[in-house]
Amino acid sequence: MAKTMLQILKIGFALLTLNFLAIPSKADDTSYDLLIKNVILISPERDLPLKNVHIAIKGDKIVRVSREPIKWHAKKEIDGTGKYLTPGLIDSHVHLYHAPGLKRHYTSNYDALYNQYLDQMPRSYLYYGYTTIVETNADVQSNKRFLSTPIHPELIHCGKGVILSDGFMAMEFPKKSLLSYAPNFLHDRFNDGYLPNGVDAADHSPKAVVKNRLKAGAKCLKIYYEEALWMPEQERKFSLPSVQIMQELVSEAHAHNLPVILHGTSPAAYSFGANVGVDIMAHGLWDWRNNNYSLPDVPENVTTSILEVAKSGIKVQPTFGALRHTISMFDFGLLERKGLKHALPTDFISYLKTDGQRQKDIFLRLFGEKIVTGGGKKNVSLAMEKMFTRYGRIVGDMNSKKVRFLFGTDTSSGGFGWGSLAGFSSYVEMQNWEQSGISLKSIFAAATQENARAFGIQDRLGTIEEGKQANLLLLTQNPWETIEAYDNIEWVVLGGVAHDRNNFSALKDDTSKQAVH
Repeated sequence: MAKTMLQILKIGFALLTLNFLAIPSKADDTSYDLLIKNVILISPERDLPLKNVHIAIKGDKIVRVSREPIKWHAKKEIDGTGKYLTPGLIDSHVHLYHAPGLKRHYTSNYDALYNQYLDQMPRSYLYYGYTTIVETNADVQSNKRFLSTPIHPELIHCGKGVILSDGFMAMEFPKKSLLSYAPNFLHDRFNDGYLPNGVDAADHSPKAVVKNRLKAGAKCLKIYYEEALWMPEQERKFSLPSVQIMQELVSEAHAHNLPVILHGTSPAAYSFGANVGVDIMAHGLWDWRNNNYSLPDVPENVTTSILEVAKSGIKVQPTFGALRHTISMFDFGLLERKGLKHALPTDFISYLKTDGQRQKDIFLRLFGEKIVTGGGKKNVSLAMEKMFTRYGRIVGDMNSKKVRFLFGTDTSSGGFGWGSLAGFSSYVEMQNWEQSGISLKSIFAAATQENARAFGIQDRLGTIEEGKQANLLLLTQNPWETIEAYDNIEWVVLGGVAHDRNNFSALKDDTSKQAVH
């Protein structure tokens, strides 16, 4: 009997101890800033969704990822029952200085419209789930303007794109003023490239160019192989870079852990990229010599280039939006899509429907006959849609040949058109990927883990793991099952702070109440 009583006392003491340990201390009450409970976790390093997960966040870091039924206390709690938690998305190819379709000579209201666009643009990326963006051709003032907005995605940049002294990108500058417009240009000594009088070639060597970009805070490097095949042959008065100078540049960049992105859209550009060892091709294959926009046929050298890139392991940003940007001028329905009102200020949409339409006639006058014999709005529109459809098949072919993709949109592109819009076009880009045959899981990985790895930020971003930055999305649908999930975001967690997605909409004027603590 005494032994039994002793056992009962021991069990009672053990239960009392367990109950005491289950009660959080006062310190525990304030140990977490945000708790997201009972979510279905979708992270690219996992093969399957993980149900009934609890995520605890302190400051801007994920500190607990657990399925254990422990009662955590936090300053803010979100019940994610039946909802999906993913890493924040990464767009690895953006430009912050263009307002698509806006030109000073089209409107007397340019400055006001431009400022409205710049104010909304960071929020538009966040509205569609992009918590990190990579500016591949950075302008110092544009970066500052972006970072000065109250709430914005994390910005990574490549510094200024590397311009060859006598290459295509230098054509827009008066030759005698090259130093004023591009003070850190690259001199190609292997091609006896142009060098202004009195300038030391060593100051424009691959070593000097990389050093300059590092000083500016660059985390990547962008170079160009632009043939401008749409231009008449006699007007192509520029040089293409030599393999040797670019091999030196790539080697110098890699010595400083900078991934190298090559702008190029032709088979020759793709072969060049493979030869010099770049890491990423910005844009897919959509142009070649004697390109007939209306024909469905794809030349053999395009297929050869795809295989070459697949074998090399170079990653590709397809950037459907760079083509759709121009085609958008002939797609008035785009300006009526319901999602657009969340990405663009109302006045800006009104401008695109009115004064901004002028560029359509200018484009037809300049390029109509070059695109299709006879020109004309209807003919050009049909030809460009055929080209876009053909490009979708090319991207599908890339996918079947195991080319590795990174998610980048080229928003917001310059030039003619308005179909390259921050955030909104990122969602459309995902739809184009799916239509070309890329799986939803691959799209998700390309916009999260694969982008993080490519830009050396995988230790902080791209997956949901303890110790990583708390940039997260809470969705009402599974992005591995439907592309529409990316337009059904409830919460955007940025740096550990939860924001109601609707507060990032262009329809929401008051930005002072965005954060929910």
